[in-house]
Amino acid sequence: MNLRLPYYLLRAALCPLVLSLAALCPAVATAQSQPQSVSLTDAVERVISEMPTRLTHIRGELLANNPEAIDYTSLLLLNGADNCVISVFNTPGDTTAAWKADLPVLDDWNQAKKAFASAYESLHRARITRLHPGVVYRLEGDFQAADDTKQTNVIEFTLDPAGEEFQKVRVQLVLTYTMPEWRLEVQVYEKSGELGMTAGASAP
Repeated sequence: MNLRLPYYLLRAALCPLVLSLAALCPAVATAQSQPQSVSLTDAVERVISEMPTRLTHIRGELLANNPEAIDYTSLLLLNGADNCVISVFNTPGDTTAAWKADLPVLDDWNQAKKAFASAYESLHRARITRLHPGVVYRLEGDFQAADDTKQTNVIEFTLDPAGEEFQKVRVQLVLTYTMPEWRLEVQVYEKSGELGMTAGASAP
């Protein structure tokens, strides 16, 4: 026997379902675009995994549109950071993207030196597993204790094993003295990219 529901009954049954799905979709989209705050190692791992897309999936609001780079807020936030910014470069020799996190400024040298060493240890111990199934990556970089006679102290990390896809990826810890404070930054970029983030890269 072929039973067919009258149209008005079918419509009455489907309308609540359609309305529920319509209401759910904006909520899902909104949840996916909300900023996420994570640890240092988790942030770096996620950023590296997004490098092939020029960090498209973690770009937030537009901050500045400069001739050489476009700056965005980052939807991926580092726990405790004051500011996280993405720069997408648009020059003939550079079409890469970079991510930078600014940690709270410190006016005490010993605290700054300790924060620099602690960030190094976290990255040095990191085991990155989300890039390729079954492959465990390490961040390789030689430790150099921060020197208060230098205006800028830098430690650079590379991926091991790098492979062709991520061989240009670099992670940097940068400790800079700007009187009377020390500023610690974490940067993830590709080797062909420019290290300096543009002047407009500051959260509103």
